[in-house]
Amino acid sequence: YKIKRDINTKTTSSIKDFKSVSDTIKKLEKIIDKGKDLAEKDKDYNEYLRSIRKSIEEQKYQLFQLKLSNGESNIINLLLNINDNSTANDFVAIEREINKYHDLIMSLEPESKISESYNILWCDHYSTIENHFDELQKKKIRCSVVASKRRVKAAKKEFEKKAKELGFNNHKKKDSTGICFI
Repeated sequence: YKIKRDINTKTTSSIKDFKSVSDTIKKLEKIIDKGKDLAEKDKDYNEYLRSIRKSIEEQKYQLFQLKLSNGESNIINLLLNINDNSTANDFVAIEREINKYHDLIMSLEPESKISESYNILWCDHYSTIENHFDELQKKKIRCSVVASKRRVKAAKKEFEKKAKELGFNNHKKKDSTGICFI
């Protein structure tokens, strides 16, 4: 069986990157919180902290977008790489990725309540989960049909080869019931 290891390493490194960015944002928020007392005394410093907080909020939203988009793009890429020679293991791997994406979306649900824009983005991604499962199912069926056609063609060729080896020619004859045989 051939298992693609790069899927897991890409996902793991993305999670580490997101975690690192999230940790940095939390540290910056703590620094801003510690500077509130000074900001109350200094108008310029207060404006500076407000601009940093606004920038942090924008970064948090971009991180939220990135988490959702990264998970979905992994699935789309995997689905696009399915071909007629894909194996059952390929489909199992994609199904796992879709389930991971579902788990990611569900883990981000609390963040989706931050604002309307978070909620709209979250709902858009949440609504695509079933579409990915449907697309996977269609590709499974297509690969199954192609594999069945290959098996039928191979069986037909084998049958014709055996018939030729046994000396049967291609003249079709009918028996008394009208059934054709070689």
